[in-house]
Amino acid sequence: MTEDCFTLADATAGHWVSHETITPLAVETVGDLLTALAAAGVELRLTPLLMPLWSEIMRSTLAFSGTRLRNAVGYEKLLVPPSGP
Repeated sequence: MTEDCFTLADATAGHWVSHETITPLAVETVGDLLTALAAAGVELRLTPLLMPLWSEIMRSTLAFSGTRLRNAVGYEKLLVPPSGP
């Protein structure tokens, strides 16, 4: 896709948007994604529950984005403020 019609909507999340209809210049098959990530030196961690990690991230000094976290198991609990001191 050409870059000229995209604008940065959220630098932390890396969201770029276009208000125009975009036609891809090409479509490429990724193949075995895990092998491609390993070849690129990407560290991939798997976790059975995302919310404990996400809670730590929110308490940290890291810049973060929680795109699509509302789909994670336990997300609703983050919306309820803790009770008591």
